[in-house]
Amino acid sequence: MELDRKDLYSICQENQFLWWRLYDKIRQNDYKQLEFQILTFNVAEKTPQQIFKNLLEPGKQLYVIALEEVSMTAMTILSSQCKETEQYVNFVKEVLPKHQTVYHQLGGLLLIVAYVDVTIEAIFTVATGKGGMSNKGGTNIFIRYQNTRYLFTGCHLSAQRGKTGPQKRNSDLYQITQIQPELETTYTDLLQENRGSGQCLTQFYNYPKLDSYIYDSQEHLTLFKKVDFVFIFGDLNYRVQNDHCIDLIKQGKQAELLKFDELICQINVREYKFVQENDITEYSSAEGDEKEATQFNFKGFQEEPIKFLPTYKIHGKGYNPERIPSYCDRIIFKQINRDINITVNKYTSVPTEYSDHYPVTLVGKIDARPMPENNQSIVDAIKKDYQTLLQQLKPIICLSRQEITFNECKYGHIYSAEIGITNTHLFSTATLAVINVYDHIQIAQNQITVKPKQIVDGKSTIMQSKLQIYVQISQRNVQAGTYVICLQDHIQTINIKITIGKVNYDILTDTEANNKRLNDAFNQHFKKNGFKQTTSQADINQFYDAVEINKCISIDPNVIFREYLKYINLLQFIQEPQLTAISQIDVKDDMSMKDMWPRFETILNNKQKEQLTQIIQILMGKSIVDGVEEISRVAGPVVFKSQIGVKLLKIMLK
Repeated sequence: MELDRKDLYSICQENQFLWWRLYDKIRQNDYKQLEFQILTFNVAEKTPQQIFKNLLEPGKQLYVIALEEVSMTAMTILSSQCKETEQYVNFVKEVLPKHQTVYHQLGGLLLIVAYVDVTIEAIFTVATGKGGMSNKGGTNIFIRYQNTRYLFTGCHLSAQRGKTGPQKRNSDLYQITQIQPELETTYTDLLQENRGSGQCLTQFYNYPKLDSYIYDSQEHLTLFKKVDFVFIFGDLNYRVQNDHCIDLIKQGKQAELLKFDELICQINVREYKFVQENDITEYSSAEGDEKEATQFNFKGFQEEPIKFLPTYKIHGKGYNPERIPSYCDRIIFKQINRDINITVNKYTSVPTEYSDHYPVTLVGKIDARPMPENNQSIVDAIKKDYQTLLQQLKPIICLSRQEITFNECKYGHIYSAEIGITNTHLFSTATLAVINVYDHIQIAQNQITVKPKQIVDGKSTIMQSKLQIYVQISQRNVQAGTYVICLQDHIQTINIKITIGKVNYDILTDTEANNKRLNDAFNQHFKKNGFKQTTSQADINQFYDAVEINKCISIDPNVIFREYLKYINLLQFIQEPQLTAISQIDVKDDMSMKDMWPRFETILNNKQKEQLTQIIQILMGKSIVDGVEEISRVAGPVVFKSQIGVKLLKIMLK
């Protein structure tokens, strides 16, 4: 297998089993670290003071600052401009004179970034206030350092209280993180765009202990798919739902207090406890008017252990006795790509009487993947061991046979064969896609899973899966010969040869014999057995011969079904114009009988509808439930080739 540099990087970036084994020995020298500080502070419309300067620690390469409620005047909400903005930005410039500074404002939310030697790729805002007002919302900033992209999302979420409060805040986060900007290409993008060149081995081989290392693009919202690491911070407004909060604070029972924090409950178990008047009831995160689809997914998000007291609502040196103290001001993060790790040095609040909120800060350092021109040492190290590891992980597949021969196949008949598949590998599970391009060859499965050796009753046992193959000649252009189907994953392909010695079309030429077969099938099989389950392949073939070949070579599925209706006496009271009208009804899979009867009433009268129902019930010998499935099993490939049959039976058997 020839792999270029991009393929190797993609494989190892995606396949964490190989990645962790191969890159650890060189990572220390190649990966850089970005030292940073995040600060969130609801300033409650106060003008900047000296305390603000003391909140920023010196010596960091990157500072990201979210200030909430800089100004909440109507003009600020409408224009996202105010005089306080310039004052706060100037304060940051005074404290960090060697850093470049950018800022962006949404209503009263001001995001300031001070940086050295990083690239600001994009900044955009999303307003989530009522009617799209900017009193609430978030600002997203994409920052790139080396070949790594970070997303910083500063938020001021809804302050709605009660059971629906968390859902509203979740909905705000969902809106804020849905827009995908245009960004330059990084290896993170190449990974997503070239998944075919480096399919994840864990996806194919089912390593249960490696689930936490697998990148699953489905679990990530749109905004997260092109980044390596995400920070969400600000006045998130998640509350502590406990009326005895102040008592617990006085008693020093902070751990008990945090059990009732809305955000922690969601990150850990996605279930909240709502406490009101000492009555504790549980409710799901999907309750309320918000749809589950619009709720933010906290899977994978983390927060450093909280070792500080609630940050709201501050009154003097204590808390406002009329409000329940809460941890409204938070910083959470998520590792998207597993080679980018974070080290947190400090996560704390800073007590101050400056506002009714305490500021919260996170200080640490985070990995930065080297630029492409510096990746050669990684590629070289991987290249040495990759092929060996690949062979070690590859399942060992054995087939009971790889060639199947059918000496003669008659038109209309179904022929079947079975192949046993085993996997003698110690731990790799094989998931093989079935590649088949032939209409006359049908495979029961689109893919087949073959488990490795299992320990059963203390003994190593080889497990076997079975592949069912069918051959059915239903077109005149099928020729005798050898046909190849494949079992395939991304590192191996197994061919199976199917040989048809002779194709017999004689049955198409004898009209008298065909009509006799039709009558025999009706009289001997269906009249005798009704729709009872049959295990006789010969019976199925006989019915198929008779009905499929009726009217000789000119096969019209609608004609076939008319003959079928004739047999069960339905056409005695359904006239030809009505049958034509039935065939024109647009029947959708999700339509119920209740949905269809109003359309049916213009075609059939009540007596006809009642007779239809009774006949189907008699033929089935049971209730109408699951009738379509049972008829499909028994009548096989014939009845459901008729569009009229499909539509009528779907209507009648719902």
